[in-house]
Amino acid sequence: MKTINKKSRYFKGIGLTLTALLLVFLAIQICFVNRIYSEVEPAPAIKPDKIETAAKRPDISRNIIAELNGTQITTHDLLKRYNLFLFMSGLPSNYRDRIPVNSYLENYIIEILLLQEAKKQNISAGKAEIQQVKERYLERNLITEAEFLKRLDNMRLTTEDADQYFENNATAYKLGIAKFGNIDIPDSDAKRYYDRNRDHFNGPERVALSHILICHKGSTGCRSDLDKQQAKEFAENLKKVTTPENFVNLAKQYSSDRTGDDGGSLGFITRGSAVPAIENAAFSLESGGISDVVETDYGFHILYVTARQKARSTTFEGAKETIKRLLREEYIASKLYSYSPELLK
Repeated sequence: MKTINKKSRYFKGIGLTLTALLLVFLAIQICFVNRIYSEVEPAPAIKPDKIETAAKRPDISRNIIAELNGTQITTHDLLKRYNLFLFMSGLPSNYRDRIPVNSYLENYIIEILLLQEAKKQNISAGKAEIQQVKERYLERNLITEAEFLKRLDNMRLTTEDADQYFENNATAYKLGIAKFGNIDIPDSDAKRYYDRNRDHFNGPERVALSHILICHKGSTGCRSDLDKQQAKEFAENLKKVTTPENFVNLAKQYSSDRTGDDGGSLGFITRGSAVPAIENAAFSLESGGISDVVETDYGFHILYVTARQKARSTTFEGAKETIKRLLREEYIASKLYSYSPELLK
């Protein structure tokens, strides 16, 4: 069911690597799907027999699916890391169809191997470096730390999980710099990236919007036993107990829309990209605001604005250094991806 005419994307025309904000292990995962900035050849897949020759044979009875140089991977570990990957990337739940959990195992093995190698070389990230990775993540996601922690909790993930993820990425990046050196990004490459992604640097005001939809008999695309009055009363009663803290869980539990699986997220909308009732209500809210019940042809909506972004106009010169940093990170990620199989030899 669609409640907006088109769904705004934070980055247009680029790989999922940048959508995932270029955290190193997120970028490595995308190497399975889409080659990125550097011209390196795809790394050979890590086969199960390679895992076992590098370590002990998995102990199925203990639910251990791999063991690498003394580090065990259990089914629980894999599922937790997989869910954290999806959360940190901001990818929708249907992305699970493109990277199912069993294929994510290879990415997790790569992560462990790289961190083991970093430890061997006495490479670790300091507090300032970890904090910088975290701040860049929050900045690019247009999200406050408080909102980030709230979403973590809603997904049953912990602050420690996220902090460890940031630390691992910072450490892997330092390993990449130590192994491959830095790279000088030509202005021409940065300009090419800028030209392909102007919508990121220049665009109208927009809001990040989530909703809970209660549809009814006769509403567009709806399958419900509720009549219109019942749906309205249900939505109004639900609105009374809806808060920023419980919005995601309520969306998952009650929303008639498929976006409920993602906590009701509709992504970013701009003026003119949503049905008028949704647009008017959304742009009247401050970040963190929850609307009264809004009626459309699709049913009754409760809206939640998770972030607002002012209209932006950034010249190439103003964006150049940021772009070069992003491309350096992408380059390091691709080199680490190609390098990782060597660590099993």
